[in-house]
Amino acid sequence: MFQRSKYALIATLLILMHSASGALAAESVWIDDHASRFRLLLAEMPSGDFAGGIEIQMDRGWHTYWRVPGDVGVPPLFDFSASRNVRSITVGWPVPERYDDDGGVSLIYRDQVIFPLEIELERLDEPVELAIKAFYGVCEVICIPVQSQAQLALQKGEKDTPLARISINQSQSNLPGEPVPGIFDIASVAAADKALTIEVTVPEGGDADLFSVPPDGWYLAQPKPVGRDGLIQTFRLPLAGMPKDADTAGRTFHFVASIASKAIAQSVTIGE
Repeated sequence: MFQRSKYALIATLLILMHSASGALAAESVWIDDHASRFRLLLAEMPSGDFAGGIEIQMDRGWHTYWRVPGDVGVPPLFDFSASRNVRSITVGWPVPERYDDDGGVSLIYRDQVIFPLEIELERLDEPVELAIKAFYGVCEVICIPVQSQAQLALQKGEKDTPLARISINQSQSNLPGEPVPGIFDIASVAAADKALTIEVTVPEGGDADLFSVPPDGWYLAQPKPVGRDGLIQTFRLPLAGMPKDADTAGRTFHFVASIASKAIAQSVTIGE
């Protein structure tokens, strides 16, 4: 998604390198594992904020998974507890691809993915040290669990790695954006007959895809399209797999809708 021409990429690179004067970026060494390799990226952005990235490259034909893998797969887990001078880290999730085979529906990334990191420091005038323990799956015909670790520090006066900053910026552009009410948004969500019915307002030009993140402890399938009326596309999400005696009222579901090169993320609390 969000493809750029070679010339646009070069122009962006030059602009960002110029505008980032005084800001630094760094990348860890590659950690090789089964059919994949893994590294950390870290950058001080022109605004003065810090951002990072978790980059996973896979051998041709292999894939890894979104935050909710689907019917089969391994959700990535990232532990930053050993980091220093970090108040909080928020992992961003680029829009996945729906992969449907005989084993069910999975939500995947092929070949390469960068998960952008939003980093809040404890002390702005001190170096930041990222330390990650990562667990993820890489799959072709079978899935192989991978455990990896990496560390990366960034402080004033270090040699700059501007391509790391470019990679982080590109990864941020692959995140879903805000909904546009009445143009591209989750118009309604209703619970009935042991399923959610989700209506999505979509722009002209094609059908959308829809992915969902249920409440914690709910193990559900992914929404499937069931119809369209004008600019409203309808999806059905069966609730088989919800906890026993649980109720949808007051529960929050997170949705990502994508169409062509556009994507949105929206949270909806049922009954509101």
